Amino acid sequence: MNRWQKVLVIDADRNAQAMLHGVLSRHIDLTSAHDPMEALQALKQHTFDAIIASNMPGLVGIDLLREAKRAHPRMRALLLLDHHNLGAIGQATDDPCVDGLLVRPISLTDVLLSLRAPSRQRSMNTRRMSLAR
Repeated sequence: MNRWQKVLVIDADRNAQAMLHGVLSRHIDLTSAHDPMEALQALKQHTFDAIIASNMPGLVGIDLLREAKRAHPRMRALLLLDHHNLGAIGQATDDPCVDGLLVRPISLTDVLLSLRAPSRQRSMNTRRMSLAR
């Protein structure tokens, strides 16, 4: 079991988060948060190697990533988008606080490649992108 990263995952959709946790928890040390306040509290209490955030009620995922990077500038920040929300890609690609993008549905390989990618390298499944156009 390779638990080389400690990652905070924030997703308001509990079913999606449970699936993500089930796929990743055998390979990555995961902490889950279901809302922005819970995520900010976890960031104050623990040190993480990376954060994966989706858009949620009360806070856009990219805003949470900005706050996280202010407190922990060396932490990788990945934005998790649904395939129907690809309009946010332009904004995320221009934001220096976003280190990578993940588009659902994601696989373990997608996440591991994004976590290992050099800072500011966009790791994204290009086949999904071309299908979305």
